[in-house]
Amino acid sequence: MKPQDRLKIDLIAEDYRNAVLLGNLKLQERYYTLTQTVPGLLDRLIDVDAEVYSDHEAESADDIRQIANAATSHLISGQVMTVPRGPIRVKDVADELFRTPPGQWTTEQQLLNERLRKSEEAIPVELGFTRLMAWLATRFGEVPERYAERFQEVSLTLQMRQNSMDEQYALAARRAKNKSEETK
Repeated sequence: MKPQDRLKIDLIAEDYRNAVLLGNLKLQERYYTLTQTVPGLLDRLIDVDAEVYSDHEAESADDIRQIANAATSHLISGQVMTVPRGPIRVKDVADELFRTPPGQWTTEQQLLNERLRKSEEAIPVELGFTRLMAWLATRFGEVPERYAERFQEVSLTLQMRQNSMDEQYALAARRAKNKSEETK
């Protein structure tokens, strides 16, 4: 490839990047039609798309951190909630149970929850209550029925949150519940 060709591709790629950032679809389409006549341009445009996407992802992650920091510093009675990505883990459910424990927990249930908070194991999806109790018992020993009921409830809640939230709504600040509100 000649230096003039590389320069031409670089100039087109820069214009294409600006078109992507401005959302100019007609210009983007015109540059993609040029890929049929300019060798090497398609690979360069794909690289530009990847760069713009990774920049956008980094900015989104930074925005989420800033929102979380603002929420925790200004909303004293609030709690920052993030929805876990990927399969729901035993740890995720146990952490939620730790943050919002049901009333009248026994010492046995609290100790069990502490053990479960250390487990990185994913919870199999779509287990009924009986199968969930059996699954928990095989991995963590005897599980009280009342604890298993609450565990299943929280597991389903986390799955619903995960399935219903868009990326932009995956972080939310909500008023933390008082212990007295939880028992109602």
